[in-house]
Amino acid sequence: MKSKKVCRVILRTPRMRRVRNNLRVILKLAVKSELNRLRHLESLYLHKKRRNGLTPSQQKRYSQVKRKRSRLYFRYIESTLQCGGSSACYSFQEAKKHGFNPQDRPTDLDLVWVPWLENWFCIKCFVLNRLGEMTHEDFGDPVKREWVREEFGI
Repeated sequence: MKSKKVCRVILRTPRMRRVRNNLRVILKLAVKSELNRLRHLESLYLHKKRRNGLTPSQQKRYSQVKRKRSRLYFRYIESTLQCGGSSACYSFQEAKKHGFNPQDRPTDLDLVWVPWLENWFCIKCFVLNRLGEMTHEDFGDPVKREWVREEFGI
């Protein structure tokens, strides 16, 4: 997303929340299935590479599969399908305490776009980590710090 402002996506009606949750579950399953398929293909090429070596066309296909898998994985991580807080997400930790499968992330979350971190976060992470109150001094990397200060004025 290219917005320079914090954007909140909060659905109030239960019907729309249910539709959003179901769509997220479907997309998540499709992405995970494709990632597993690509991982399997990659492992087959890698196994053959170790045993006999790969022909130039197989080497090209192997690098295409690796590139496609990494691109899909990073797009999945940055998508609205889950909180950008990863395993440190407060909603995820709370769901784990109630018996949620640790392999998955909650999909029924309202999300907030934080442009200076270029990621989506759940409302709990946004509020409890005080992401809205960040300033450019909060960034350790001097290049990122300057970019945040110039781009967003925080």
